[in-house]
Amino acid sequence: MPPKPDVSVILCVRNGADVIARQLDALDSQSVSCTYEVIVIDNGSSDDTVKVIDRVIKDSTHLKKICRLIDGADASGLPQSRNLGAQHAEADILAFCDADDRVDAEWVQSYFDELNHQTALLGGKVNPVDEAGRAVSVGIGEGLVATPYLLHVPGCNFAINRRAYFEVGGFDEGLPRYGFDDVDFSWRVQQAGYAINYVPGAIVDFTVSSNSASIKKRFYLGVGRVLMARRYPSYDSNPYKLLPTAGEALRQTFDFLSDTLKTKGINRKSASQLVAQYGRVYGSILYRGKNYCPAPQLLKYQ
Repeated sequence: MPPKPDVSVILCVRNGADVIARQLDALDSQSVSCTYEVIVIDNGSSDDTVKVIDRVIKDSTHLKKICRLIDGADASGLPQSRNLGAQHAEADILAFCDADDRVDAEWVQSYFDELNHQTALLGGKVNPVDEAGRAVSVGIGEGLVATPYLLHVPGCNFAINRRAYFEVGGFDEGLPRYGFDDVDFSWRVQQAGYAINYVPGAIVDFTVSSNSASIKKRFYLGVGRVLMARRYPSYDSNPYKLLPTAGEALRQTFDFLSDTLKTKGINRKSASQLVAQYGRVYGSILYRGKNYCPAPQLLKYQ
């Protein structure tokens, strides 16, 4: 029986036929002294994602020996897909990246070097790029993200000790889509007593979402904000009661329409804030009564 790898890379994808080859090629050409495996979770793709993955693996130098494709069609979203990947992983170090990004050649080795000697949860450097791979400025941090409560790792670029992952229950499968899954995970890891650190050598080119995808994310982030406030009042003490939250949405709508008429153009930042506010309205409806602060849906400790 072959020895277990040093690092398990977990890559989740859904309908990523147009983008996943770039990430797989990057994982195929890692510069390493450690050993690693790649676990790809296909989260019910309806396009040619599986065919592309099979082709890339067949034509690869290393992936044909170290990559496994797992059917995750029954997984309801990214948290459940990540948990499925962790359950299939063999290494003591779990490293996560996204299908539409590209990891640097030293990415796997950087996490192996640091996690062996330091903390349980590590986040790497994020370089925002457009879909053509050109650097863009979008106002996001390049590493660990500070909040009024605790730091969190970027969901597209992090690694964690296997024991810590399962001890905290992995990712919460009950969060709304785009609902702060990386934030909630990072905070629970730190609340369990584990340290978090930044690894500048673990670099990922992060593909900025299209406008349509960003609108969806903004709405669901608004929904998730309400739940996070319920669970972590040190982060956000706003109670997000329905009437005040809806009233704020109406005020922002009026201001947005007034500004649009005056300038004869749409302010994207204001539009984004408005979409998020309506997400918070929905969240204030969803999370009330018996569902005011639902318990997280976590894995049992292994």
